[in-house]
Amino acid sequence: MAINVELLRRLCQAPGIAAREDAVARVVVEELGPLVDEIRSDALGNIIATKRGQGGPRVMLAAHMDEIGFIVRHVEDKGFLRLHPVGGFDGRALFAQRVHVHTREGSLRGVLNAEAKPIHLLKGEKPEAPKVDDYFVDLGLPAETVTARVRVGDMVTMDRATEEIGDCVTSKSLDDRAGVFVMIEAMRHLRAHGRDRGRGHGAGGGRPARRDSSWLQRGTGHRRGHRRHAGARRARHAGS
Repeated sequence: MAINVELLRRLCQAPGIAAREDAVARVVVEELGPLVDEIRSDALGNIIATKRGQGGPRVMLAAHMDEIGFIVRHVEDKGFLRLHPVGGFDGRALFAQRVHVHTREGSLRGVLNAEAKPIHLLKGEKPEAPKVDDYFVDLGLPAETVTARVRVGDMVTMDRATEEIGDCVTSKSLDDRAGVFVMIEAMRHLRAHGRDRGRGHGAGGGRPARRDSSWLQRGTGHRRGHRRHAGARRARHAGS
């Protein structure tokens, strides 16, 4: 069975750290809308979709929408951005990685650098693995431009394309978006095989205490209380 790589690419490339998954939610609504009887969002930004059934057990599919990333916590006088992680990163894997800084005026591309002595200047010293807090973003712009465009709290995501390599796919945000992809495709194939009667599904964010909906969870679990879900269920009723 061929995999809908284009849908997976759209889901993975949409930016959305925990509590900022609006771009991902738009893709989910577009894809799930034609497959369900009802689709809505709640006050927390979760998406809840339902396919009404005619009896039988209730089934729910749930998937997280978010990705790990950062928010800007400080803009230095020289225009460098200090970050607060949203999710778990390995500092060893971040050096020289490209990022997108999502501002109100649009996205700016930057590079992560660590505040550490260059390896060719260590002179026999053992290099230490940089910690996440050691990193800053260089946007390659004058400081006055950066301070005018970037605000504390702006979202920062990794700048990585979704690529097919051999029989696999590599991308940012695959951890959660693959689950959303499976949920959508499961409902699509269910309808294609004429087996959608008696099933219900939805996409949403979660229990209020966790900023989740019942089905499409906003977040990855790294910050409890800031997550949205996507999901599907087989149900006798249409409620969430």
